[in-house]
Amino acid sequence: MRRYGRSGGWWVRLLVGLLVAMVVGADGPVRARVERVEITSREPFAGGRSFGKIGPYEKIRGRFFYAVDPRAAFNRAIRDIDLAPRDADGLIRFAGDFLLIRPRDPARGNHVLLFDVTNRGNLTALGIFNSERSGNDPRSAGNGWLMREGYTLLAAAWNWDVPP
Repeated sequence: MRRYGRSGGWWVRLLVGLLVAMVVGADGPVRARVERVEITSREPFAGGRSFGKIGPYEKIRGRFFYAVDPRAAFNRAIRDIDLAPRDADGLIRFAGDFLLIRPRDPARGNHVLLFDVTNRGNLTALGIFNSERSGNDPRSAGNGWLMREGYTLLAAAWNWDVPP
């Protein structure tokens, strides 16, 4: 049986805490369809640094374009959905930015996507797992743990205060 010492046990507590927060904070399932993906920039991540057998990473920025059907029963949990403007199809359309950090050669990664649930629009995963605190335009991999392990990181955002 493996025991977690002072340095290892906090990971377990963090993961359990995040799971509990996700379950307790969930308001119910809602569905939005991604209709289009637009890539706006693509560049080497961390100055093109190579991360062991995984190799270099790239940073991709873009926008997701969504559509939500306000008449669908599973979207009724969205507060004030009836007040949102609709298009000719009766759908609510909106867009949001994304940041994807992935191995330049995806076949070398571990094929696991870590979705970064942003905090007020700020990236969190690189700070938690890589001790990187450069904000929303990361240029460094910090200690590089996620990259050496082959993870792909995705952060997506949207605005709650879209004007009518």
